[in-house]
Amino acid sequence: MLDFTLSDEQRMIADTMAQVLTDHGLPAATPPDRAALWQALAGLGMAGLPFAEDRGGAGLGVGDSVFAMIEAGRFGADLPLLPSVLLPALCLRQGGSETLPQALVTALITGQTRLGAAVDDAPSEPVSARQVSGGVRLAGRKVACLGAEGAQAHLLITQQAVFLVPADTPGLICEAYQLVDGQCAADLRFDGVELPASAQIGGPPLAALLRDAGALALTAEALGAMERINAMTLEHLKTRRQFGQTIGRFQVLQHKMVDMVHETEHLTSLTRLAALECDATDSGAATRRARAVSRLKRHLATRIRPAAAAAIQLHGGIGMTAEYVLGALVKRVLVADMLFGTAEDHAARLRRLLVEDPLQDLPI
Repeated sequence: MLDFTLSDEQRMIADTMAQVLTDHGLPAATPPDRAALWQALAGLGMAGLPFAEDRGGAGLGVGDSVFAMIEAGRFGADLPLLPSVLLPALCLRQGGSETLPQALVTALITGQTRLGAAVDDAPSEPVSARQVSGGVRLAGRKVACLGAEGAQAHLLITQQAVFLVPADTPGLICEAYQLVDGQCAADLRFDGVELPASAQIGGPPLAALLRDAGALALTAEALGAMERINAMTLEHLKTRRQFGQTIGRFQVLQHKMVDMVHETEHLTSLTRLAALECDATDSGAATRRARAVSRLKRHLATRIRPAAAAAIQLHGGIGMTAEYVLGALVKRVLVADMLFGTAEDHAARLRRLLVEDPLQDLPI
């Protein structure tokens, strides 16, 4: 049985994140200066959590670092925790110390440099990688790349390989925009981009790990957002009066509130389990991680997304206003659901894993 009691390190991470984000006025309908906020967090060590101690980081695992992502979602903050912290740390952990140069790692940990994440979240392969003399040629397009705007380099994660692509590479075009929840993203177009062979920093195992870690990170942010949504909704039910009494006294609304909390508690368990599986390194770790992440994404799509929509209904008209922070938090849940594989994609993977090893899902 898993023990979900927070350790001292996990509590410190959550408290530090919450304090800094509160000091910068979050959550808010208008986001603060992203660069200044990230510098403040990096100065407190939040950018180095999962990096090894001998590389200048805190040496913590995904199971600990996930609490920074939960708080980012709770406060609606647009932070490069996935592309500039979690993914490069996992590249180093699996690929070895030579995967990324120390100068880049130091710049990431101190918040001086940011990476973008161009990740395949579906079985299709939109970017082709063809071997040429002395290197590789990339062609195609990646959409909704997180952290790509203003990044010094991009982690390009295809189905078969992982590449580190400098942002100033000839033929690479970055088209920046904002996602529906306000997070910065970009489409990357690779127009005959040629890279040296050393630009490939990993193969299929690393690519699969990074895709699963991306799904976990966004779902962890959705968990934080959902916890705040629940708190706001409960407070609204306690204070909003109609027909001479608070609306929280109506049984049908009580049932909806209970369902929201129940589904969020389930999401908490699935998130913690998936984070622990991302840290595992034994022979069956990849399969267990795939199962855990796909179950997590399925729950997000089929249970949490409807629960977030129910919060809008319970708030009534105010829940639809742009000035009220509830809408931005609900959109955070929607973005987490849309990226890194749909519910159908993850259902298909679960079916495939079940066929490969049907005994894995039997109760002990």
